[in-house]
Amino acid sequence: KYINYINPQNRREAQKRHDWKEWESAEKIEMEKFVKYEYLTDFTPSRPIGKFIHTTRFVYQLKVLTDGSLDKYKVRFVFRGFTMVQDRDFTEIYSPVTQITSIKLFYYFVLYYELDNMVVDIESAYLNADIDRELWCELPEGFYYNGCRFARVVKAIPGVKQGAYLWFQLFVKELRRNGFIQQEVEPCLFVFFKDKTIHMLLIHIDNVMVGSNNRKSFDDLISKEWAKSFKTNYVSRTSVLGLNVRRVDLHTFAFSQCYYIESLVEEFGLENDKPTNVPIRFGIENDYNVDLLSKTVDPKIPFRSIVQKLQWVGRSSRPEILYAYNFFSRFNHCYNASLFEEARKCVLYLKGTKEHELIFSVNPQEKLQLRFVCDASFAQQQDRKSTVGIFGWLNKCLIYAHSSTVKTVLTSSCETESYAIFEASKASIFCYNWIRGFTKIEPPLFIYNDNQAAIAIMKVRSNAGRSKHFDVKLRYVVQLVE
Repeated sequence: KYINYINPQNRREAQKRHDWKEWESAEKIEMEKFVKYEYLTDFTPSRPIGKFIHTTRFVYQLKVLTDGSLDKYKVRFVFRGFTMVQDRDFTEIYSPVTQITSIKLFYYFVLYYELDNMVVDIESAYLNADIDRELWCELPEGFYYNGCRFARVVKAIPGVKQGAYLWFQLFVKELRRNGFIQQEVEPCLFVFFKDKTIHMLLIHIDNVMVGSNNRKSFDDLISKEWAKSFKTNYVSRTSVLGLNVRRVDLHTFAFSQCYYIESLVEEFGLENDKPTNVPIRFGIENDYNVDLLSKTVDPKIPFRSIVQKLQWVGRSSRPEILYAYNFFSRFNHCYNASLFEEARKCVLYLKGTKEHELIFSVNPQEKLQLRFVCDASFAQQQDRKSTVGIFGWLNKCLIYAHSSTVKTVLTSSCETESYAIFEASKASIFCYNWIRGFTKIEPPLFIYNDNQAAIAIMKVRSNAGRSKHFDVKLRYVVQLVE
């Protein structure tokens, strides 16, 4: 019912919809926050003199869970921050965001420590942080509050450039006060180990993935400590950033994106097409040359959209399509109808395998061990650029998958494979340091590659003439080995 529901672009469009009553109710809920959070003040019917007035709007979004069921109609009051000027309206704006590798590592250790997994939503997170500049705004078109059109902003409402920064700093301060330790390698990961109580939190903006072996302790933390600063709600633990997370048993998770794939099938008109057996056609590299294709593209072809969505599926739960995504992404500036049809075939492959799941099965008695495998295809593309692929496992769980095209033309298979080893080394060190921040993991880290020349150069620290131009990458790996 809700697959590919098109959200209203503005209030006038929402008023014409058959479900306007639901949108109107969502508007009222958002407007109640004016009073509840007091994020606007000094309301006035006339434009303030001597103040720069920023504009605002309502954003309408239908939120759907990963199983296709309705979550809620959501209307958000948004500050249009594109008119903000640095130093006048903001200074610091950076806020870290977690990544898919961290999410997989997090769920691995939920199993490893036999924790209960939950997801907590911080209600109107940004509105809990005070704004650090004087900002004035005009209310959305067609909307008045007690007869007024203008107001001063006092909270970090969505859209202000420093909103994420101010909210993250506020939340970090609260977590540290509660005894959590922020991890250096992954600043969105917070751990609490005290006596026999374990809490692990992974933050993604206003959503918090939680692992805990003491539910009462965590409930008390929310109700007695966090409630002083902000309101939280438990939400579906099976829906995490569009990824369906199914707890099979105490030591097993299954990750899938069945509903998301179904939405892709409908969006790109493939309901009546038969599934394909492979994500990308063999030999397709010989048929398309990025240097020869026209840079004038048809904007009506949703090529970039399908490529981005294939990337999310590949990185999240279906690593076998990452090579296909990587190939198509090279043509984002010079695509045509033929390439779009090839990309649609990748969606057809997903259609036939939509029930497939990525399984994490953990034995807490096993010693933690990282293993990475990397390979490269030398000069395979028509422009003679090479492709690199990397898989990484923590014990038997696939925590890392990557495929990319080397930006420059490499001159030998040895150099290409050495580049792959270099990239795998960086990824493995990130995972190693991620884990080492709160638990014990002993070296060595294993990186497998089948190129004997690359391995030999790194073993003997050779600096021969033919390898000198990529010596820096070699020395990085050699130092890690030493």
